[in-house]
Amino acid sequence: MRRRFPSIWDRDAAAVPRDLVALFLLLLALVPPAAFVEARFSEQFVSQPPAFDQFIAAVDSAAPSTARVLVVDGDLDPHDHLFLRATYDLYPRGAILYSIAAGDVRAGALTLSWTQLMRVARRERAGWLVVWAPPTLGPRDAAGQTATPSVPDPRGWALESPPQGAPPASAVRLRDGWGTLVRVAS
Repeated sequence: MRRRFPSIWDRDAAAVPRDLVALFLLLLALVPPAAFVEARFSEQFVSQPPAFDQFIAAVDSAAPSTARVLVVDGDLDPHDHLFLRATYDLYPRGAILYSIAAGDVRAGALTLSWTQLMRVARRERAGWLVVWAPPTLGPRDAAGQTATPSVPDPRGWALESPPQGAPPASAVRLRDGWGTLVRVAS
């Protein structure tokens, strides 16, 4: 005699346990919202400006693997995405965060100079300085400031403006897009 397996349509088949049905409904209710949250979360933290990714790759090849790098991070990046991404991508180099204080920005322009940032890098014993700021565009006004760049930064990773003045030409090791890598003299 052939043994017959019960189906869900058999009246003689055992009922599906209520706990199993409840578990299935719970999973059905939780999976779609979790997938949506995961997609939003990953978009927020994994997405970076493509130009920044290219710049960090160039910094990775230009700076020695034993270097200490000072990463200048602005108020527009309250979650320090720039610093965290640089720390991850530049490992094993030691990355040090230098956050720009709100008092160092006036009328949308950074009041710190390259000389001041290099002094901070020396104090932190960093041999390299990474700055991610919009390029200087347009004519300079009477105070030596440049016009605000027309290129927006929707992710908010860049500094409000580039540092004042210019770094010593012999210290600049890399300029790529919005990024500048400077070798700090001891």
